[in-house]
Amino acid sequence: KLIVTEGGATASPAASPAASPAPSGDAAKEASLDTVDINFEPKELTIAANTDVKITVTNKGVLQHDFHVDKLDITSKLLNSGESDTVTINAAPGTYDFWCTVPGHKEAGMTGTLTVK
Repeated sequence: KLIVTEGGATASPAASPAASPAPSGDAAKEASLDTVDINFEPKELTIAANTDVKITVTNKGVLQHDFHVDKLDITSKLLNSGESDTVTINAAPGTYDFWCTVPGHKEAGMTGTLTVK
C-alpha cells in the first residue's frame, strides 16, 4: 500500500514503493504503480488532495496494460511489457476507482482504489 499525503518531507526517490511504502505524513509529489498480469501493485493508492502528484505506471507484466481513472478522465498510455508512462493527478478529496481498460482485464479483477485526502 502506497500512502502519499500532505504536510511533511518528500519521500526518498530511491525508495521502492512496493517494498517500502511512504510513511503516513509524507508529502511526496510522486508515486509509482506497477501493472502485472492481471493486477496492480499496489491495488490502493493514497495521495494528497489539490496537489499535482505524478504517478509513474510501469508494466511489469507480459500483456499490454494501462491505468485509467474514469471520474478524473485520466488514462495512461497503453504500455507494452517494460514500458512506463507518467500521469499527473490533481484531484479533490474523495475515493476514485481505477482499472486497466484492456478488454477483459477490469472484469478479471485488474482494479484498484485511489484515495485523495
